[in-house]
Amino acid sequence: MSECQCLVLTDLVDSTALSVRLGDSASARLWEAHDRIARDLLRTWRGREIDKSDGFLLLFASVTDAVGYLLDYHRALNRLGEMVEARAGVHVGPLILRENSPGDISLGAKPLEVDGLAKATAARIMSIAGARQTLLSLDARAALSASPHRVRSHGHWMLKGVAEPIELFEIGDDESSFRPLVDGEKAWRVVQREGRWQPAREIAHNLPQPVNSFVGRRLEMRELRTRLGSTRLLTLAGPGGIGKTRLARQLAADVLHDHPDGVWYVELAQVGDERLVPQAVASAVGVKEDAERPVAHGLVEHLRSRRVLIVLDNCEHLLPACAELVSTLLQSAGRLRIVATSREPLRVAGEVTYPVQSLALPEGREPFIAAEVARYEATRLFVERAVAVLPSFELTEHNAGAVATICRRLDGIPLAIELAAARVRALSAEAISERLNDRFRILVGGDRTALPRQQTLRALVDWSYELLVADERHLLNRLSVFAGGWTLEAAESVAAGDGLAQADVLDLLARLVEKSLVQLEASGERYRLLETVQYYARERLVESGVADGVGERHLAYFVALGERAHAELYGEEQGRWVARLDLERENLLLAHAGCDRATEGPALGLRLVGAIQNYWSPAGLIKLGYRLTVEALARPGAGEATAARMLALYAACQLAFFMGRFEASVGHGHEGLSVARALDHPKRVADLLLVMAYALDALGDRPTTLAYIEESVEIARRIGDLGRLSFALNALGGLLDDEGSDRAVPLLEESLELVRALGDGESVAITAQNLARALIRRGAVGRARELLLEAVQIAKGIGSRPTLLYVVDTCTGLAVAGAEWELAARMHALGEGQREYLALPRIPGDAAVVSPWVERARAELGVEAFEAASTEGRTVPFDFGIDELWRWLAGTEPR
Repeated sequence: MSECQCLVLTDLVDSTALSVRLGDSASARLWEAHDRIARDLLRTWRGREIDKSDGFLLLFASVTDAVGYLLDYHRALNRLGEMVEARAGVHVGPLILRENSPGDISLGAKPLEVDGLAKATAARIMSIAGARQTLLSLDARAALSASPHRVRSHGHWMLKGVAEPIELFEIGDDESSFRPLVDGEKAWRVVQREGRWQPAREIAHNLPQPVNSFVGRRLEMRELRTRLGSTRLLTLAGPGGIGKTRLARQLAADVLHDHPDGVWYVELAQVGDERLVPQAVASAVGVKEDAERPVAHGLVEHLRSRRVLIVLDNCEHLLPACAELVSTLLQSAGRLRIVATSREPLRVAGEVTYPVQSLALPEGREPFIAAEVARYEATRLFVERAVAVLPSFELTEHNAGAVATICRRLDGIPLAIELAAARVRALSAEAISERLNDRFRILVGGDRTALPRQQTLRALVDWSYELLVADERHLLNRLSVFAGGWTLEAAESVAAGDGLAQADVLDLLARLVEKSLVQLEASGERYRLLETVQYYARERLVESGVADGVGERHLAYFVALGERAHAELYGEEQGRWVARLDLERENLLLAHAGCDRATEGPALGLRLVGAIQNYWSPAGLIKLGYRLTVEALARPGAGEATAARMLALYAACQLAFFMGRFEASVGHGHEGLSVARALDHPKRVADLLLVMAYALDALGDRPTTLAYIEESVEIARRIGDLGRLSFALNALGGLLDDEGSDRAVPLLEESLELVRALGDGESVAITAQNLARALIRRGAVGRARELLLEAVQIAKGIGSRPTLLYVVDTCTGLAVAGAEWELAARMHALGEGQREYLALPRIPGDAAVVSPWVERARAELGVEAFEAASTEGRTVPFDFGIDELWRWLAGTEPR
């Protein structure tokens, strides 16, 4: 039968490319989610599915329902988070509907099939829509009842295979969502002239035609189109090579049809005199100079009533002149829009600045998988440009890591990536990656037709550097001494001096941020340099002759920061200070290395490692901390028996114990004890005795262990140091618990009471789990569960993985006590996997407690079931496993 129906066709944009990037399994899950969204909405909007390929063929009772469905559909796809975008066409016309019998359906036919010219028309309408666009035919628009949504006509279009032109309409939430349609082989815009339909005139423009593809930036382009719809001056700001020019050109091409009186591109890079800016614009727009009046006046008269877009590219060296001309034109020509590109804003009234970011980069996880690496904009650009110069190049499992590293080390800067990709003519990706430390020599030989500064990486950075005033250059050079970013406080302490006043640093730093040479991180509290800028500025710092002084101020600042952190790495502020030192980790490593060159380097190195010894454990970096501490102790000139050496020896003793290097721990401890006694430092004597006792117990020397612990308890009581007393009581209680003594629980209770009063979070967690372990061995599992829940919450809050591992061990015992054998096996395996990852072995005393629990679970489950549960425990991410443990402790009654 033939009747008029509302027909909708949808299609997924670039679905094949997305499938390739995601891989089979991930794309299958994504398309399943898409289909579920599309079909769930059909029930809400009373639609009927007729057919499906990438998109759907749908029937609706009304155009209003169809439009409501499609707007909800686009919004829902936006939440999928994988840049899944669709287009849609809506048409009302006569259709041939054919119901199939059950027998036909069993042979593969659809229950309802649709045919007729209306179906072909709807398909053509859909085919010229862009991502997230819904286009309606005139018939569909006429049938649309009152709607809160905006509707815009795109004029009349000739669709291939359709006899008469069709007026097309777009429906959206607001004006900013509309996008122009683009003429093509299958559809072109027409106008009626002298009673005949003819192609619409081409819009005048001078946009350079791209010679290669525009890679990535889909989200940016969408946002830029929206912003340009609501402002008349949009400035794309960012460092050199970031892609501002290409982005501006692409934006201008995309909005060409919104500016029927012309789109004009003005290249200012080669304009060296500010007085010539109006002439450059007039030349591009086609305004002839008149000796009787200034050029700017002629531009105003020409543009006054025209809907024109002007792109001013590379304004940074001509900012005052550009700002003056732009202000004049915008005030006089009310329909004019301007897109500018610059290192910094023009600072004109009404200006909207859009910071252009680097291309999306692969995360720093290894091993790199080619299919994953290919998903990112930066790596796609490298591969595409590499294939252009070497058609046999391809991204493989072998070179994926090198390509990812190249793009990361080049900060995702498009120009730098393109220069690197051009090198595949002569070098492998691996070789390019290895040579990036000398990037200013290797990244040369770009497009000969490009601007001179775009042909080599050094010339690009030279251009930005030469635009700075002297103090801006001095500060930029000195900021290169930082690694991994810095705070304002650090910049004021390290960069000031040698002719640069501390009071000027804030203003100069703000100016460097505006000029896109310094990046302000999202937190708004830290700054960083792109790696390429940092290499360049460091070269200039060395040339300036003040590098040594800046390096010594960097070292002094981070030693002082470590010493401020030392006292805070206990108690309520521990988590905050661990997080702060995490941010400064690269600077701490750099400061440690700087001790090899500094005048007071040996002494400062000892102070540094002694100050931050309690950072490494909660950060899960014990091995690194031990290596740095041993290096500081062995540094020439660091051998004098000072308080700093004593503290560093204590740090080495403790960290070696944590790593299971018990003989080394005792060795460091004996030397430290000798220095502490010579300096008459009872607190450090008590500390060293306690750590050495743990190490000696692991080596099997129980009598000396007990003697050392008791002496530590005695010293702490004598000097009234409640913190040290709590540690010693915890150690003594644990030792007596192993021996089955009734004194163990009271000693651990006293220790826990002390650390609670002191507010030392990590010590509360450690002591609580030790007490829980003693209670489990005595059958008091209810109290043990409460203590373990508290310990997990504290350890998670401060991010201490070693403490969490102790808790996991004790929870294994709690699960065994409750006959939860499979859970016990999973927990044990979760802990084992993390211990291997952190290189943090279980000490013999703990192993003697945990092993019987594990063997009990193995015996009860049977070997096969135990291994299966263990495999599951090892494959779960550690943080997820800890969350499961927390829920179990919080929600399961003890058995």
